[in-house]
Amino acid sequence: TQTVAVAPVVLVNTPPTAGFTHDCDAADCSFTSTSTDVDPGTIATYAWTFGDGATSELNNPSHRYTVTAPTDFTVTLTVTDNEGATDVETQTVTASPPPLVAQGCTTSGSRVDCALDIAVRSTVMLTLSGISCDLLGSRITIPPPIGDQVFLNVCLRTAGESLGIFGGPTDSRIVFEAGSQVWIRFNQGRPDSGDPAVGAPAGHVTGTFPNWTISFEDGGNPGAAGEPDFADVVLTVEATEVR
Repeated sequence: TQTVAVAPVVLVNTPPTAGFTHDCDAADCSFTSTSTDVDPGTIATYAWTFGDGATSELNNPSHRYTVTAPTDFTVTLTVTDNEGATDVETQTVTASPPPLVAQGCTTSGSRVDCALDIAVRSTVMLTLSGISCDLLGSRITIPPPIGDQVFLNVCLRTAGESLGIFGGPTDSRIVFEAGSQVWIRFNQGRPDSGDPAVGAPAGHVTGTFPNWTISFEDGGNPGAAGEPDFADVVLTVEATEVR
């Protein structure tokens, strides 16, 4: 009989390998870990930093950046296995501000112009049906040749206010002829010192003659959750036939 000594098998832990992929839709980015580990180790924790101060401990997190122009961020994933071994993967991610989608309006710089088609000879009434903006100096005007300053400092006005469109040499109520257009302009204001980021304004028009709703996005807080919301100034427009 012969006794054979068998040395114990010692499994040496191999550190994990960190890795991830990312996909960004404008400012909304999703991250998928492709990290691996081999026996006897298993990945125990994930630690993400997104380059803007935000962090996550999820395997596959999502993150929304706040940007006013395409901006690069350094994203780091640190994985730690059950034996305490770690590895780090770093990538550069580019986030862009969300696109503005406008309907029936055009944007030029800091102003938005919306055209409404008049079917029959009419006067027009404008009503502020919603206000949630805070850009100082924002205003609603009727551009030249009428040139009516309808709602100055619109962000400081009260919802429910109504005004007709006046102009001409005698500053009388304007009668729009059939086949003409009413042009309504939103002029973007300026942010206060605590909110310096401002993007491009835009507008939506819904409805047809004689009733429309114009929803303006003032460009404030670009990239924030829920923006652009096209709810900063909501204007109800009503045409009344003149016989």
